[in-house]
Amino acid sequence: QRYFIDSLKDKIVKKAEQFPELISLKGLHSMKTFYEFDRAYTAPMHGFKNEEVYWEQSSSKKLIEDIQLPTLLVNALDDPFLSEASYPYKEADANQLFFLETPAHGGHVAFLQQHLSHDSWMNQRTLEFLSSYLPAKVHDLKTM
Repeated sequence: QRYFIDSLKDKIVKKAEQFPELISLKGLHSMKTFYEFDRAYTAPMHGFKNEEVYWEQSSSKKLIEDIQLPTLLVNALDDPFLSEASYPYKEADANQLFFLETPAHGGHVAFLQQHLSHDSWMNQRTLEFLSSYLPAKVHDLKTM
């Protein structure tokens, strides 16, 4: 999280150089959380009342009930960007075509067994999931 926040701070500094009349750097360097950053920059820059409204309106969680094709969402429980409240357990229980898997480890999109390899855990899991719905087509993918 710290690395990502630092990269966001760098982007804000560059934007403030471009638009000094619109962007203040007050408090930027002491920010440590997404809450602070989204409250000060993301929400107001995109026309949201505050960070809570931004998160609510930007969340795709409310769209899960409309999913009509088998859909797999894998998100590790140790993802540093997400709080426990963001995992759509209730929505997964309510939609038989939406499958939520929350392995203990994996971080934020870091399910790789080998760096950027087609043999990664995530690629294998995706093929397994698809093969339960499209067996012939997935078999062709496995042989590529």
